[in-house]
This record gives sequence, structure tokens and C-alpha cells, in this order.
Amino acid sequence: MLDIFLAYLFLAAGIVCNKYILSSISAEFFVALRMLISGSILMVYHWHQTERLTYERVKNDRVLLLIIAACTTLVPALLKAWSLKHMLASKQSLLGSIDPFITAFMVYCMFNEKITITKTLGMVIGLIGTFVVILSKSSPEMGYEWLWRISYPELAILSAVILSRYGWILVQSLLRKGHYTPIQINTLMQLSAGVMALAGAALNGQLKVYDITSYPYFFAAFLFTIIGGNIVGYTLYAQSLKHHSATLVSLAGFSIPLLVTFFAYIFLAEPVSWPIILGGGLIFLGLLVFYIDQFGSKTLKNR
Repeated sequence: MLDIFLAYLFLAAGIVCNKYILSSISAEFFVALRMLISGSILMVYHWHQTERLTYERVKNDRVLLLIIAACTTLVPALLKAWSLKHMLASKQSLLGSIDPFITAFMVYCMFNEKITITKTLGMVIGLIGTFVVILSKSSPEMGYEWLWRISYPELAILSAVILSRYGWILVQSLLRKGHYTPIQINTLMQLSAGVMALAGAALNGQLKVYDITSYPYFFAAFLFTIIGGNIVGYTLYAQSLKHHSATLVSLAGFSIPLLVTFFAYIFLAEPVSWPIILGGGLIFLGLLVFYIDQFGSKTLKNR
């Protein structure tokens, strides 16, 4: 479990750094730089320390690897960066914590895995909590309304969660075949996503950097999000998927919004509203109910 917690600690801190960086750089250019730099660092590591990744080795999986890069890294990263730019970091991370419910639904559709009554109840409670979080509006979201009370930034993060979960299910199945290590998958995903993001940013004229108020803080945050978030965080996350079930990893993911809320309050002075607290509590309650069957079965096994 320590590997899961450490992964989410680095990812949570990376989200707060990303929020700070996005005030000075376009979302597309930021994603491209982050992915290319971190992917290149990982590639250099492979070149000197481990078995080298060659085209001959990956050519049979090149289409699948591009799909994985797009689903896990490129499109979700762009959606998350844009939504993070226009909403509170704590709210975005809470909406992202519905991942276990998305996982259960997708596994049910893809592999016909049974969803019990308790899981259904947990999903309903979590859905109510999600709506409570959505009802809380912050000033950056104003002007981005889409449908009823849902804004485009909220729609973006929800879409990112769905697409990312599908991609990580593909990653998990590929890892279990033993063809690649977690760090190799991470390298391929980030390099591929970085190249695609840079091409997209160039075509859209988004290679922009705005006014930077403090260069030391900006570069420190950028350095951390690359090393701590992209390299350490995602590698530990991929490693945890190899040794733990996707549902357990998803449940532990609720530590991310808690950590993000704390870090954002301390370093970005973000407010913590009652709808955020209530909605977060309902989502967490939904997760506990959702996993009550697994907790019970583990207790019986231990006896």
C-alpha cells in the first residue's frame, strides 16, 4: 500500500504545481513541454541503466501504444490542464475521485463483471456527492456554462476521467503480459503524447508563455511537476497496477483530493467551501459502501 500512497502524494503535489504554472502558460504548450521533457529523461535513463527500447521491440504494439498514449496521457492531460485553469484545484480533484465508479461501470461493460446491490448503492451515493460538488461554482468557471448547472470545465474533467480509465485498463492488460516494465510504458506514453501535443499546439498557435510573476517559483514548480508528478508519480502508479487490483488502486485514489485540497489551501490560498466538503464526504461514503463487499470478504479470509 505504501507504493500507492506515495504515487498519489506526488500526483497531488503535481496537480497543485500545475495549477500555479497554468497561470503563465497555455494548456497545450504546458502539456507538450511536460510530456516531452519527462519522457526524454526516462528515455535517457533506459539508455544507460536498463534494456533499451527499440523500434523493433515496440513495432508490433505501435498502434496499441499510440491508443494508450492518447487515452491515458495526451487527451486526458489536455482536458485536465484546461479544466484546472478554469476551476479550483480541490474541486477538480474531487470530481476526478469518481474514478472507481467509472472503473466498475467500464469493467462491467467490457468484461461483464457483476455489479452488486451494495456497489450500486455506493455508486448512487457517490453520484449525489458529485452533483453537490458540481453545484458549487467558483469565479473562474463563470462564463463556461454548458448544460443546466454543468460547466465546460466540469465536463472536461469528467470526460478525462472516463477516457483515462479506459486507457489504464489497456495498460494493465499490457503489463500483465510481461512485454514491458511500468517505467517503459510510462516512457512510451509520455514521449508519444508529448510529440502529439507539441504538433497540436503548433498547429493551433498555442506555443505561448504569458507573464511570469516569479521565475524561481515558476521553474521550481515546473521542475517538480516533471520529476515528481510525471516521472515518480506515474511510474509508481503504473507499478502499483502491476501488484494491486485496479479497484484497490482506485479506492486509494481518494487521498488525492484530500491532499490537493490541503496543498492548494496552504500554497495557493484556495477557499474550501461547504459544498466541496459535503460533496467530498458523500463521495467518500459512496466509496466505502461501494467496497464494503470486498472488505467483508477479506475479513472472512483472514479468519
